Amino acid sequence: MPTMCSFQLDRMDAVYNSGEYIHGRIVLKTEKLKRVNAVFVTLEGEARVQWSLSGKTDSANYCGHQQYLYTRTNVFDSPEFRAGTHVYVLRLRIPSGCPSSCKGPYGFIAYNISLTIAKPWTFDEIFRKPITVVQALNLNHNPEYGLPIRDENVKYLCNWPCTSGPIMYTLLLPYNGFVARQQITFFLEVDNQSPHYDISSVEASLKQHFIFLARQPYKRNFYTKTLAKSIITERTLRLTKRMYQGTVCVPSDTPRSTLNPNYIVFVHYTLQVKLKTGYFHYDTDLSVPVVIGTIPLQQHGVQMVTTTQPRRISTRDISNIEEEDGDVAGEQWSVQAEINQTEEDGEDDDDDDDD
Repeated sequence: MPTMCSFQLDRMDAVYNSGEYIHGRIVLKTEKLKRVNAVFVTLEGEARVQWSLSGKTDSANYCGHQQYLYTRTNVFDSPEFRAGTHVYVLRLRIPSGCPSSCKGPYGFIAYNISLTIAKPWTFDEIFRKPITVVQALNLNHNPEYGLPIRDENVKYLCNWPCTSGPIMYTLLLPYNGFVARQQITFFLEVDNQSPHYDISSVEASLKQHFIFLARQPYKRNFYTKTLAKSIITERTLRLTKRMYQGTVCVPSDTPRSTLNPNYIVFVHYTLQVKLKTGYFHYDTDLSVPVVIGTIPLQQHGVQMVTTTQPRRISTRDISNIEEEDGDVAGEQWSVQAEINQTEEDGEDDDDDDDD
């Protein structure tokens, strides 16, 4: 029977806010005596980016790394690690400056709790438990998030000599700060002065934009993904005007916007509205930036889409099982280790808080 390790945290979904404590325990079961250098528990948070570009004659590899959090605590220092059940009680704090977990095609921000059995003259045994970190962003702390935002454009469907009247359209959002599961309400005013073409429909979508920053060598990479979409099928006939009103829902697992430009994985969002003008013309679109936070604006009536949340175990339940007997070589005993959080400095440009 191989060595078995289970992580029993106070939250079944393993989702924590920056600045919160992680409570739980690690249960390690071994069937035979082990020669070890140490047994230790770590809490790590990091960002990594990597991609390759190939040309006709050569190729280039790009990568980058940032360390946001690293703490290590030894829970066993003797050379002989006896067989049996070993229980380690955890109390870990996530610093408030840690950015939210996220993942894209060329990089990620991730956090893990690990237990390592360091062995002499052979490979270490490492057991990991990934956790999700959400850095709070209170939209009420910045008045700009509560202000209306608008953009406008003019589109000509035909060029000389086949001239046509313009299509003028204006996109308006009452405010630009939103949270997950919230409806984004938008207004689109269309003035179709073309004598030949109708607007067949309007498509609105929430776009997620990743920026990945490599430092060896220095280069940026970009990736855009559509998170949600809605379609309005009402037509705007030629030489008429129409006011559209629609909504797009922010998905429940949407990471908050990144505000710190020094992070090598940067996430931001836009609301894009596209006018469908038929098969023989390119669709025309308009985009405005939006900010995704974690605490909604108070001055607006926030419409949320309710979903069933995963059950969470309270910290009080864990406190009742901090002491547990383990059978080691016929003896009854228990092991407890309180992991005190200490944050180490990352790279020089990683110390800015994402506030």
